[in-house]
Amino acid sequence: NGQTCLVLCVQTQLPPPAPSDDLSSLSELTEAGLLYEVQKRFGNDQIYTYVGDILLAVNPFKELQIYSAQVSRLYAEGEGRRSHPSLPPHVFACAERAIQAAHHDQSPLTFILSGESGSGKTTACRHILQHLLTRAEGSSATHLESTFKHVNCILKVFGEVPNSTNSTSSCFSAFLELLLRRSDSKVIGGRLTTYLLERSRVLASEGQPTFPIFSLLSATEGLEKLDMRNQGNSENCWSSQASHAGLADVVISLRALGLSAEDESSLLSLLRGIWLLTKIRFQNVEPPETSRVSSPQLLEQAALLVPSAHLESALTTDVTCSTGDKAYRRVQAQTATTWRDQLACSLYARTFGLLIQLANLALRSLSSPDSYTIIGVLDVPGLSEVQDNGYEQLCTRLLTERLGEFGLRQLFHGTDKDVEARDGVGLTMATLPGDSSVPNAILQVI
Repeated sequence: NGQTCLVLCVQTQLPPPAPSDDLSSLSELTEAGLLYEVQKRFGNDQIYTYVGDILLAVNPFKELQIYSAQVSRLYAEGEGRRSHPSLPPHVFACAERAIQAAHHDQSPLTFILSGESGSGKTTACRHILQHLLTRAEGSSATHLESTFKHVNCILKVFGEVPNSTNSTSSCFSAFLELLLRRSDSKVIGGRLTTYLLERSRVLASEGQPTFPIFSLLSATEGLEKLDMRNQGNSENCWSSQASHAGLADVVISLRALGLSAEDESSLLSLLRGIWLLTKIRFQNVEPPETSRVSSPQLLEQAALLVPSAHLESALTTDVTCSTGDKAYRRVQAQTATTWRDQLACSLYARTFGLLIQLANLALRSLSSPDSYTIIGVLDVPGLSEVQDNGYEQLCTRLLTERLGEFGLRQLFHGTDKDVEARDGVGLTMATLPGDSSVPNAILQVI
């Protein structure tokens, strides 16, 4: 068209292999020595290190030019071998080894990603997915790659929040399954299961931001009539210009996953209603132990298709049923506030679940289950400091403890069983480090 286009090519430079690529091969295995090697590698932008069959990843907190399609092809050609003479440790190598093992053994495999909040688990999950999708073919590859991008967009705005160490910290556990055709290990579909959504994040508070979708809605121009602009923490709201672009991307992704224009409008209205519901305030009135809504305008806007009087009654009245009779009792403002929060969080959790169902419909494969094997990726939120620990944090910590115990069992006892099967030698099982008595006791109670 007569215009000049300047193209900048960034050369991918992988670090050369080094003796410290696998820490288990070091002559001296001490805590100080291991930390020294990891720190030295981190200073050289070598963020990946093997520890036997485990890949240790350190978040560089910057962009590294080591995730291009060219790098992915290099590890695919090397078949993920750790002993490849010219390729250093990489998440692509682990993904490629999983592909080779799944094709050879014809049995499911799972990646378990664990670490503190902000350590890069979700990013590692996306890099694994990136490499696995190179094994899709033709139009199917383009469709799957596009669909997963739209799913990631939805998960980011509906299930992640920023914190002090991470701009996108997951607030739910996710198990992603990639379906690989048995005959040639080509990816033909996917399936996503989510657990333990931190629904309390709906309630924005000082030091705890809410989900980005609410920030997008609250800062978008034209929503002042819903009184959303000044109802939340302004520091959590994006700029109006960024919100327009971000909300447009969300709508595009929703449409790509199969949501109709009418359903998309209903979804956004529901989200606005949930957000406004969290802003309704109550005040105690006479007689004692009763309350009423002190912000009737917000109540009217949040009610949507429900009569506002019915919503107020549901939030301020306790109903007890006994032998066919109903007893009504008005509650105080503190109880009404708790019920308001529970309703908002429950509505959001159900909405999130519907979006996951929508994603699975877009990712589904029509092939018979006998025709494919599975590579799974389990991504669990890392431990982070919060002002108030609640039931959600307890469940996340218990899950982290159990996964850690499972990893140790596979690392030690799994190896022992392999030796017994190969050499026919009976071995005494090693005692696993750590104490699982406390998590086990809590699990028996709950």
